[in-house]
Amino acid sequence: MTATPFRLLLLEDNAGDARLVQTALAEHAPGEFAVTRVERLADALVRIASEHFDAVLCDLGLPDSTGLATAQAIAARAPALPLVVLTGSHNEDLGRAAIHHGAQDYVIKGEASGPMVARTLQEGGLATFRVDLLLPDEAQVLHNIFDIHLLADRLLAATEWVMQQQETKGLRIGYMSTSNGTAAALQAAARLPEAVGAVVSRGGRPDLARTFLPQVKAPTLLLVGENDHAATEQNQKAYQQLACPKELIIVPGASHLFEEPGTFDQVAVHARAWFLRYLVQESA
Repeated sequence: MTATPFRLLLLEDNAGDARLVQTALAEHAPGEFAVTRVERLADALVRIASEHFDAVLCDLGLPDSTGLATAQAIAARAPALPLVVLTGSHNEDLGRAAIHHGAQDYVIKGEASGPMVARTLQEGGLATFRVDLLLPDEAQVLHNIFDIHLLADRLLAATEWVMQQQETKGLRIGYMSTSNGTAAALQAAARLPEAVGAVVSRGGRPDLARTFLPQVKAPTLLLVGENDHAATEQNQKAYQQLACPKELIIVPGASHLFEEPGTFDQVAVHARAWFLRYLVQESA
């Protein structure tokens, strides 16, 4: 039940620039990133082939490769591995061009704050779709809020719609939920195991999924606040009933709504790493 760091391969031959990136990430999310740095493209390709990484952050000017050829080589070696390129302020066009050659995004050197780098890495390669499972008037009825089967039916209908759209059909599905929506997400994952590839819960009620918990096959991450004692107990009980790949992470200093400074950022880091691992890399 320990946190798994986001494994980042940093391809940067300039020691000063590399240190700035590592410092920004460490200050923004201490202990959340495990950074491996290499200076040459050839070394990066070897590491990618032999080790697991959640994303690559690379400079386009290296001793053995320059420009778009660097991005193309990495994308060709690991098409499903999220790639973000580093570029100078005068080379934004190069960064945008890299996106057309396999990168998910680019970051301008000198403007790479911790939150911005983290956001870019975690959002690389994932599409999102937000859905409310109840209409506003339905949400005023307490029975509807606790009707997990109804909520799961609605979520499955939304899932089937997404799977039929031209832009998203063929993509693996992940659910991120909170509150009672977590029980609905887990029930839906149990009922549609061939389509749902991962579930992440933030301060949710997985215990309300009850008999569906042992049937869930999608890797499930449960995130709860350290100071949310009721949710911690509920999640621990549900965690024991899950038979799928799973992890329970207690976010230090967080309450039920994760309103404390930096706690929601930690949720984003963990959730993005989970989805990248189980939706992107395992489908490669």
